[in-house]
Amino acid sequence: MPRELVADADRLVGPRRCGDFMTEAVREKVLRIRRERVLRETAGALAASGYPEWQTPEQVSAWVRRGRERDDAGFRAAWDARDEA
Repeated sequence: MPRELVADADRLVGPRRCGDFMTEAVREKVLRIRRERVLRETAGALAASGYPEWQTPEQVSAWVRRGRERDDAGFRAAWDARDEA
């Protein structure tokens, strides 16, 4: 690893935390690369034509809002059932 990079990390986080910092940086980069790969591999897997509710940004927002409302209602029902038990 280039010495100047290690020196920069030492200055930023301290020499005792440099190894943890480098580990975290590599982990973040690996996750980013994996995410990009998955996105490339799955791009176009869903055609908007199969989902009329995705035709416009407004329709997508309404679809998301309805889904969140359903999720919230389900959570509230489960919570209420827990209280009644």
